[in-house]
Amino acid sequence: MSAVPLPTLPRLKTIYDVLYLNERIRLGSGPSYADEIVDPDGSYAALVRILDGTRSVSELQGQLTESLDPDEVLDALRQLLAGGFLEDAAEVPPDNLSGSDLKRYAPNLDFFRTVVAPGESCFTPQSKLKDTRVLLLGLGGIGSNVCMALAELGIGHIFAVDFDRVELSNLNRQVLYSTDVIGQRKADAARQRIRSFNPDIEFEVSDRRLTCLEDVREAVDQARPDFVFCLADKPNGLIDFWVNEVCVQSSVPYAAASVSARVGTAYTVVPGKGPCYQCRIDSEIALAPELQEPLDYIRENHINARNAAMGPPCMFLAYFLSYEMLRHRLDFMGEILASHRLLEVDFVTFAQQWHDFERRPDCRVCGAVPAVGMTYPA
Repeated sequence: MSAVPLPTLPRLKTIYDVLYLNERIRLGSGPSYADEIVDPDGSYAALVRILDGTRSVSELQGQLTESLDPDEVLDALRQLLAGGFLEDAAEVPPDNLSGSDLKRYAPNLDFFRTVVAPGESCFTPQSKLKDTRVLLLGLGGIGSNVCMALAELGIGHIFAVDFDRVELSNLNRQVLYSTDVIGQRKADAARQRIRSFNPDIEFEVSDRRLTCLEDVREAVDQARPDFVFCLADKPNGLIDFWVNEVCVQSSVPYAAASVSARVGTAYTVVPGKGPCYQCRIDSEIALAPELQEPLDYIRENHINARNAAMGPPCMFLAYFLSYEMLRHRLDFMGEILASHRLLEVDFVTFAQQWHDFERRPDCRVCGAVPAVGMTYPA
């Protein structure tokens, strides 16, 4: 039996279809229906039919005297509550959720109804998302998809950074932009798009190039984020290291991804709870020292590979990273998937591999005595 108090006005969560079948009641439809209630005489069907949130527990008991005694009503309500099928129609949503929010995010709320603990509110996670602050570095292929996902989720405060202009060749994957904004600054086009798409969130964007560690630190200090997305690809061979160092030192988790033609990768760093990006790179070079030379060459010669990313891989990785952020912000979503490993996807065969990594005690960023103000090639 559930120890959670019964709702003031019990209501069967409307996300669950109710099928009144032969001597049983099915909650939910399709092959993955939620549960069934054995009901040979239809007495429990009488209860389920009036769980519309307009009656108190005592009123339910009084209306069902011909089919169920008061204790049977209580027992049935407790079992439905423990199974996660009941909510309280008397609940008032948090103050930070407006009427517009409740309509816009109604599908989000229905999703939360299926995953929150018994007795917990579906409004609480949406309220927490509205209070969430995110820093988005890069509004390109993956970054623009992440930006839209954040606006869809109702992330209340998004701070983005990008220095580029919209080009026609961006439009195969960068969903923030359209043909009529070609030539505009991405910062301006993104601001216009997000304000049009979801005017109820706070969206700030900085039109600047990140050229050094201190630039990244300034962006993090300005955004004061709960979570960071590292999706900038310039300067190649440096930006990932800068973001990693700043986020580890600031104790801010971040997620990153990239697509190189057919292969995409994604990872998440949670400072203090797993390896950082420097740990992974140091481990890879320790196993294959020959990797150091091309990394140095890329840094010294400012090498940036020609872009061969198509739209679907960018969208896939963007939504994967968005779920990593959700797992961090909402406990009931489970553990972050890529905090100790790198996800690699072949987008031709869709073969997926996980590459495990461990935190290195000698890591110059997150080790026992992290270095502060590391130097990098110019």
